[in-house]
Amino acid sequence: MSRKKIWILAAFAVLMFFRGYALFVAEAPSPQAAGGTLDLRDWNLAEDGTVRLEGEWLFYPSAYVDPSTEDPSGVEPVPLQVPGKWDDALSEDGETTFGYGTYRLRVLLSDEDRDRLALALRSSNVRTAHWLYVSGEPVGGSGTPGVDRASTSPQNTPYVAETAVRGDTLTLTVHTANFHYGNQGGVFDTFQLGTVHNVVREEQAEKMVETILGALFLTLGLLFIAVYALRRQNPELFWFGCFFLAYLAFGATHGEKLLFVWWPTLSYEWQSKLQMLSSLSIYFTILWFVRFMFPQYASLWVVRLSTVVTALLTVFCLLSEVFVYSSYDYLLMGFEGLLSLYLMAWLLAGVLTRKTESVYALLGALCLFYEHLFVGLTFLGLQPSNLFFPIEMLAFVFSMGVLLAKRFFDNLKKVEQASMQLVQADRMKSEFLATTSHELRTPLHGMINMAQLSLDEGGLDAAKAERLRLIVSTGRNLSHLLEDILDLSRLNEGTMHINLKAVDLRTAAEGVWELLPYVSEDRTVRFENRVPSDLPRVLADDQRVMQILFNLLNNAMKHADAKTIAVEAETVGSFVEISVTDDGKGIPPDQLDAIFDEFRQGYAEGEAAPKGAGLGLAITRKLVELQRGSISVESNPGRHTAFRFTLPLAPASVLAETAAAAAKLEERSKASLQDASGWKNRSETEDRPRAMEKSYRKEVRDAPRILLVEDDPVSLKVVYELLTNERYSVDAVSDGSQAMRALTGAPRWDAVILDVSLPGKTGYELCRFIRSRFSFHELPVLFLTARSQPADLMAGFDAGANDYVLKPVDSAELKARVRTLLQLKQSVREKLHMEMALIQAQIKPHFLFNALNTIASLSETDPDRMREVLTDFGLYLKNSFDLRNLNDVVPFAMEWTLVESYLSVERARFGERMRIVANVPEYAAFELPPLSIQPIVENALRHGILKRPGGGEVRIDVEPRMDRIVVAVSDNGIGFAEGTAERILSGRHEGGIGLTNIHRRLLHVYGQGLTIESSPDRGSTVRFEIPIGTKEVPTEIDEHESDHSG
Repeated sequence: MSRKKIWILAAFAVLMFFRGYALFVAEAPSPQAAGGTLDLRDWNLAEDGTVRLEGEWLFYPSAYVDPSTEDPSGVEPVPLQVPGKWDDALSEDGETTFGYGTYRLRVLLSDEDRDRLALALRSSNVRTAHWLYVSGEPVGGSGTPGVDRASTSPQNTPYVAETAVRGDTLTLTVHTANFHYGNQGGVFDTFQLGTVHNVVREEQAEKMVETILGALFLTLGLLFIAVYALRRQNPELFWFGCFFLAYLAFGATHGEKLLFVWWPTLSYEWQSKLQMLSSLSIYFTILWFVRFMFPQYASLWVVRLSTVVTALLTVFCLLSEVFVYSSYDYLLMGFEGLLSLYLMAWLLAGVLTRKTESVYALLGALCLFYEHLFVGLTFLGLQPSNLFFPIEMLAFVFSMGVLLAKRFFDNLKKVEQASMQLVQADRMKSEFLATTSHELRTPLHGMINMAQLSLDEGGLDAAKAERLRLIVSTGRNLSHLLEDILDLSRLNEGTMHINLKAVDLRTAAEGVWELLPYVSEDRTVRFENRVPSDLPRVLADDQRVMQILFNLLNNAMKHADAKTIAVEAETVGSFVEISVTDDGKGIPPDQLDAIFDEFRQGYAEGEAAPKGAGLGLAITRKLVELQRGSISVESNPGRHTAFRFTLPLAPASVLAETAAAAAKLEERSKASLQDASGWKNRSETEDRPRAMEKSYRKEVRDAPRILLVEDDPVSLKVVYELLTNERYSVDAVSDGSQAMRALTGAPRWDAVILDVSLPGKTGYELCRFIRSRFSFHELPVLFLTARSQPADLMAGFDAGANDYVLKPVDSAELKARVRTLLQLKQSVREKLHMEMALIQAQIKPHFLFNALNTIASLSETDPDRMREVLTDFGLYLKNSFDLRNLNDVVPFAMEWTLVESYLSVERARFGERMRIVANVPEYAAFELPPLSIQPIVENALRHGILKRPGGGEVRIDVEPRMDRIVVAVSDNGIGFAEGTAERILSGRHEGGIGLTNIHRRLLHVYGQGLTIESSPDRGSTVRFEIPIGTKEVPTEIDEHESDHSG
């Protein structure tokens, strides 16, 4: 046996040991009645809890004793064990379960309980009708007990009854009758006595547990049945769902019998039948579930026989009365026991196969065994029903659920692997076809050209000329096939791009018809262009539209044996529908559905397969769909075939916009040529030395600041002039080292434009450095690159670029992209300012509430202290609402006033639990970003020292040094959990964002952020440094929630 199985068995054995120990050993000893008296004088019902009224009661068979009479005469009682059946004591003539009688028990109360106003009794299972009296007064009951079946109204529903306490003795009298349940009558489960609070609490707790389990089973049952409805290949899902619903019915009709509480008008007859059928359905559904889970070990005749027996028992239960079928309870329990044993053997057979799933099968078998064992103990009355919690059945559900999940994920993994293999095979096929096509095109065109050259030179006899013409024709067909393969490869890979514009369909159709004679030798087909001359243009790629028409017309010429081919078009809604119709032989109806598949061709049975690879129509469909259209085919064999496809209409304004754009482009091209010519003249004469400079700088007041990094001096100068003409402040440098110094210096940049290829550090490395300090919206990066391959562009985006411009640079494009990035940055900045203003204007509700409560409390106990706290609280609110918090920096005095006022308010609330030590210079005159210290102090308090019952100490140090100010906040609280500090500094912490926000802002401004030192249960120190004289800070300031997770 594997180690994994041994561990599972050991864990389950431990679970069952504690289960049995809790039921039979660890349970607190309860006083037992003797001779009809239960002595509770040493039992405090409030402190020791409720007591089960078990033991020897006095039973008066076939008599209803007057509950007000202490010592009834004329009837001789017999001692009877409660809980238990009365079958042996009810009649002297023999064992019977039908009859009536009186239970009586005297309970001697303790001095504490004697003084209580009321106690509570809880009934569980009395078959099948009873009335309960306490000291002569009726307090509860279920049903109406009589002296025969006609006068007895059966009911068996748990309840809680309150009773008044009169003196030191309670006399319980229970009139009981059973003429309806054929097995084990009487007080079959115990009464419980306790304080009203304890009894009601226990009842509600059990009802809550049963309700939660019921809701869980209902949800899981419907879920698995719904999953089965979606995938009917797995019937085990259906039976697993039915099992949950069956156990739901069992739980609702047993224990607290919640179904009968919610449906009080349900007759006892149906109550009992529902109990019987729900118990039977549990094992029946498990049987079928296991049968489909482990079909290789199933014996089909056993399953069928069990199904037949279950059906017979169900019919017997439904058609007979309760007193009839209940007499055969033992047979039902025996049948369920056999099913349970068979299921265990079934599962154990899976264990012996040593498969991976056998672990779960073993656990399921053990769970079924123990579940049936405890149900049997409850049925036999050896343990109270209210002590039975379905741990074993839950464990069975868990093991089978895990097994289902494992099978699902195993199958999913296989599907994923197969899918990956198919994708890999498809990609390899496409790559092979594309590579082969590329490699074949060059020698193929060489052969075609050489053959055509020989034909053009002449001097050949007729036979040789015909052979060469055949070579040229075949070569051109093969060339066309290679082009189709390349197009199909690009379409499948999604790499084919389209250039949408207004397209004239009539002109496109004419152009295609002009091309067809060069690829087809059939000159007898007549072409009719029926596209209206005034048809609105479509929005499409003109080259791809011609390719679509070419494929459809060529297909009709080669395969349809048509005499006439017509192209028609009409407007249908917001689309234009184009039809290509021929009067040829048509396509067989059974092949229409697959006509657009790759490598498929339509031809009738008995005909020779047509020439070609069957790619033209597949490519046509993909091209149409790529341009947001659709395509279909309609054919009448022997008469005609019509291919119809749609393309979206071009809006009326598209033509005007296209013309305007073309005019502007022409003007820009002319202007660019003139500027380039002028620049060339200047650079070659008077300004040549200046043009070769390595850096430039121009300051424009209140203008966006742009850092330009370009190693080519001409490109550097050109881009620099374009930017300065737009009234930007520009610093232009020529290598990565200069750019690094500029980025780490004092100026705040609004955008960076950099070339990919730079001396020293590459543009990618420089961009990654920027992204380590600035987000995409904080500092946009625009790449200049001469490489337009997708891999090169993706490398730039992965490094952190926002956008790119291809070189040679188009001035209009560059200006537009720079303007867009700056506008984006400005809009994000304004939004963050608005969010910051909103955050600063909101005081945390819990802090405000606690502060006001503290002030209100002090107003009654210490008015002077109340005034001090109220003043500090006002300062705190004033500083929190101060609009200067929206500035880049604030004086240290303002930040420190906020810290002191906050600490004063919290000290009034927590008193000696918080001890503050502040080491701050008397005259500390420097500036720092707002909300840099107070959130750290708040974090140290709330998530550090105040997590300890006795509080702790927070130390605040502000230490001036030669070239910097060091601020440190230390506490001896619970410290950060392992790894939390690292997550905070990396921005991956899922709690508050306060420390992360401060760290990011300090890193942005000074190049270094927070330093966090922490040890669990020993405290933390959060430290940062401010270089003296540095004033530049970011404008993006976020909220300052505390991050200390302890």
